[in-house]
Amino acid sequence: MYRTSTRSRHNGHSHLSGDLRNIRDAIKKATRGVTGRAGELLSDSIEDVRHKSVDVQKNVAYHVAKKPVRYMAAAALTGWLIGFLTRK
Repeated sequence: MYRTSTRSRHNGHSHLSGDLRNIRDAIKKATRGVTGRAGELLSDSIEDVRHKSVDVQKNVAYHVAKKPVRYMAAAALTGWLIGFLTRK
């Protein structure tokens, strides 16, 4: 009687490990698609940031060219303020 219960436990472990392997394989298969999609989204986001930064750069260059004295004064004031705050 003792041996029978040991065998049934052993068979239960082999079924359990097989089920766990199947679950692991299913999770791997499911995450492959997700990681590919995440990579695409990241690539698209990086490309959007590049385009927006070029637009901002052009916009800033336009406005500085339009009123250079105003923006030079703002830059000098900002530099002075940063120097004042970081000076010990």
